[in-house]
Amino acid sequence: LIPDKGVFDTLDIWNNISEINKSDHELLIMGSTMSKETENHLISIVKKMKNTELIINPHRKLVLELFSSSKIFIYPSTYFYEQQPSVIIEALSFHIPVVAYKWRGINNLIKDTHNGLLSEPRDINTISENLVKLMNDPILYESLSSNSFNEYKKYYSKNSFIENFKSIVKKYYL
Repeated sequence: LIPDKGVFDTLDIWNNISEINKSDHELLIMGSTMSKETENHLISIVKKMKNTELIINPHRKLVLELFSSSKIFIYPSTYFYEQQPSVIIEALSFHIPVVAYKWRGINNLIKDTHNGLLSEPRDINTISENLVKLMNDPILYESLSSNSFNEYKKYYSKNSFIENFKSIVKKYYL
């Protein structure tokens, strides 16, 4: 729950999508905070919002349970050190399309309109429109969901790592 990893952008996005009926949807924000000040600020904002829940420092079992019931993963990160966020790989493994910014390593994991929807960094309006589009278009959602899992299997699953490792060993050591 670091500001540059998009937690406050996510709240702005959720507030920005007033054209849909949010009563059918819930925003769940979870993670660990780096500062008590950020944690307290988040708590005060989320308390005022409808259909929004904040879970701070969830245990791993709960995280996996929540991923298994989630439909869309929002990740508007502009974190300076962002490389290849493993949390996106986890979302892909659960068939979850990702709505994110085109930022650093995220571009390597998410291909726009294939396994997620991307927008320029800090473009709250476009990322909000992408979220609404995904929430309202079941055909697009199913396509991105299926492609998310296929990308996971092809590039990030245990089997793909084993096969890649074997090919490296064969190429350089046999």
